[in-house]
Amino acid sequence: MPTYICKAIDSDISFSGTANPFTKVLSPGTEPASTFNLSIAPGGAQINVRFVTDQGLPSSDAWESGGSITCELRVTAASNMRARAQINRISAAGVILQTGTFTAFQNLLAVPATFTFSAAVPTWTAADEACGNRLAIRFNFDENTVGLGATATIEVGTTNSEIVSTISENSSSCRRVSVS
Repeated sequence: MPTYICKAIDSDISFSGTANPFTKVLSPGTEPASTFNLSIAPGGAQINVRFVTDQGLPSSDAWESGGSITCELRVTAASNMRARAQINRISAAGVILQTGTFTAFQNLLAVPATFTFSAAVPTWTAADEACGNRLAIRFNFDENTVGLGATATIEVGTTNSEIVSTISENSSSCRRVSVS
């Protein structure tokens, strides 16, 4: 099963709105650990962080339906924060084509810790299948207790923040060409 690491690098795809402050890269291979901070004002809106595969990954036009994708997120500090995860299928141009259901919220209280979410894989729509589609994991953050504000520090770059996908790479009519 392909494993992708959540990275600190900004993705070439972005989503508008204040609820989407970060869109980061999801790609194979680790890098030195780095962190970024999230903050929600008291009574403020939920925020999303999406990790999106590089263009050409998973390189499949026949995504497997059913099962779950394991999403791990390392949190090194948090105050009154909770999170949940969701799978998105995104076109090469950054249009959200399909979404799975959200996992249950987990309270990010006992930190530092790695939180594991088991995000259900939806039945993918064949009409949306294309070799350039990308996998995105959307982490949605909110206050545990509304009105108190919330903060969290997320660590990325290591196997503590990884996604284990059930979508086969280089499958069906898609084939990435390696250059030696």
